[in-house]
Amino acid sequence: MSISVKYLTKSNIFLFAEFSFFVGIILQNYINLKDFYLYFIIIAIIFLFIYFFTRKKYQLVVSILIFSFIAGIIYFSFYAQKHINYNLPYGKNIEFEGIVADYPDIREDKTKLTVVVNKIFSDQNNNLIGQKILIDAKRYPEYKYGDKLFISGLLDKPGNWSGFDYAQYLSRYDIFSIIGQNQFSSENALKMHFISSGNGNVFYAYIFQLRNFFQNKINILLSEPYSGLLSGILFGNKKSINNDLSNILVIVGISHIIVVSGYHATVITKIFGDLTQSWPRKLSFLVGTFILFTFVILTGAVASVIRASLMAWLFLLAIILGRMGNIFKIFVFTCLIMVLLNPLILLYDFGFQLSALSVVGLIFVTPFFEKKLASLGKIISTTLGATFGAQVMTLPILIYKFGTVSLIAPLANLLIVPFTPLVMGIGFIAMICASIYFWLGEIVIWPAWLMLKYIVELSKWLAKIPNALLNISFLNKWYYIFIIYLIIIVLVNYINQKLYAKKLER
Repeated sequence: MSISVKYLTKSNIFLFAEFSFFVGIILQNYINLKDFYLYFIIIAIIFLFIYFFTRKKYQLVVSILIFSFIAGIIYFSFYAQKHINYNLPYGKNIEFEGIVADYPDIREDKTKLTVVVNKIFSDQNNNLIGQKILIDAKRYPEYKYGDKLFISGLLDKPGNWSGFDYAQYLSRYDIFSIIGQNQFSSENALKMHFISSGNGNVFYAYIFQLRNFFQNKINILLSEPYSGLLSGILFGNKKSINNDLSNILVIVGISHIIVVSGYHATVITKIFGDLTQSWPRKLSFLVGTFILFTFVILTGAVASVIRASLMAWLFLLAIILGRMGNIFKIFVFTCLIMVLLNPLILLYDFGFQLSALSVVGLIFVTPFFEKKLASLGKIISTTLGATFGAQVMTLPILIYKFGTVSLIAPLANLLIVPFTPLVMGIGFIAMICASIYFWLGEIVIWPAWLMLKYIVELSKWLAKIPNALLNISFLNKWYYIFIIYLIIIVLVNYINQKLYAKKLER
């Protein structure tokens, strides 16, 4: 008993309390909150009593965990009451002025605009002021960030299609209503008129202009599908990739290279950090920080990108600290801050979930793969170790989400992922060069084009392998995923203990 107690340090107790808080937020949907206000008061009294009148550490820890669990439940309730407006005029035609508040999501046949309402032409709908509404606008005319628009249309509540809860998906962005085109109803058809421009944040306006500028350079330098693929890798703009290629990347298990998430950012940053170990620590940290900052700027500095880059930056911090062990506690505390700012991301933001799990994989699973692959050389063992480590922890939740698993993903990652950092680096340099002298950009982009062509053609070839994508939808139940993660945790703990024991023997 005394041996176990020594591990109950203040930092570890705080770590357990953080996880207990997360569990409270996750389980809040299944608990009657009305009863918990009373329970919270009772537990608070018990906690204070134990803290001041007993020295038994286990009792204190248990009371802290219960206290944190109930705090998570109540915190989510308060956040939902403050931020989620359930009393919107769904099913009614509304007229309002709004400002485009995000980078337009341009598709082949339409553009999705996130518009913040600042003026309503009806006294009955004043609760819409300040609300975000997602508009399914026509592809043309084009609108940009900061444009003020007059909009008239039917306000709808996001629905649920084939198991996909669109309302939950949009709630993480604080969007709780949509307006479609309603082309078959003249009375409720979407009507939009431009009023003025330059109404947004100056900083974001400049960032979006810069992104458009570089996006245009890529489109001129490369033809499809290579321009779309490079845009996806650099900006996380998967909408720029045609559906055929996007489906191929899913089949071969490398779609993560075109998604801006902690998975994408942390894997690349981990590889960068390991490959620059021979550099002075401060130099590696500063260069890596500059790269991440540039990445945030190019992708539009949206909240999801900032979260992903912050997680990736923790690995650069680990280089300065010199210890990966401490980075996990820093990482969990960072997640706590993010969840406090928006607890909806813990429940509904799949990108955040992938980001967090990939970081856990990089910290605890990657060292095992790097050791096993050490004979293949530093670059290969580092790249594959980081990729496989992240995939081990993200695979169960991917199964839960999509019900499929790519049997050729390990081979595809082995043959393709090592080229991703090179494509990003050369692509970025080519954009800068093309901005100065276009002919120089055309020269610099050639190596990136060759690697992009290699990725596309190899992916197409691998996707033709029979049964490359296995349907295991029978496993997409939460209890199966819980068991799988439990098995992974036990195995990782066992392997890490064996590795630590061998290190001590030496």
